[in-house]
Amino acid sequence: MYPWVMSGTWGAARSGTSRGAPRSGGTGGVDACRVVFAARACGLPVVRRRLQDWLHDLDWPVEPAQDIVLAVNEAVTNAVEHAYSGVDPDAVGAGAAAPIDVRAVVERSADLPVPPRLRSHAPTTTAVRAGDRVRIRVRDAGRWRPDAHDRSDRMRVRGRGLSLMEALTSSLTVTTGPAGTEVEMLSEAVPTR
Repeated sequence: MYPWVMSGTWGAARSGTSRGAPRSGGTGGVDACRVVFAARACGLPVVRRRLQDWLHDLDWPVEPAQDIVLAVNEAVTNAVEHAYSGVDPDAVGAGAAAPIDVRAVVERSADLPVPPRLRSHAPTTTAVRAGDRVRIRVRDAGRWRPDAHDRSDRMRVRGRGLSLMEALTSSLTVTTGPAGTEVEMLSEAVPTR
């Protein structure tokens, strides 16, 4: 395991494949992904890759999956760059002083019938269906930095991450407090194929 990744589990949707510790949720089957890592830029590709693999294993449509990965990448990048200003992520072991926790869970569309191509599968199939969404939470234990904090020339060409996350998801909530910041996003619903 990479030293900057403290833990990670994710599950696969296709029968016969599994990575990490499978977890159930929604209407059944494996539909959760989690990565906890030290707030260092070298952890960003690992988060992206694990999320891409998980969405691929769920047979998530390509373009909506790319939107999810890009939105999560923006949230994680913000946490890496801003949450722990002045804190060395290597200060305690593998970055335990500056963790970022990424969790993604499929929210199933229970009201829609199972497509005919999936009816032969076990009743707990986790294959993606029209109307399914992914709820993502990115948490850190750092401090929130408001936009007005730095108005340098460098920052004028930056600072579009929240707008991008909002454009790529159906909802975005940022909660800040003494315990850290949580970004919660809900993906667009999977369209009918």
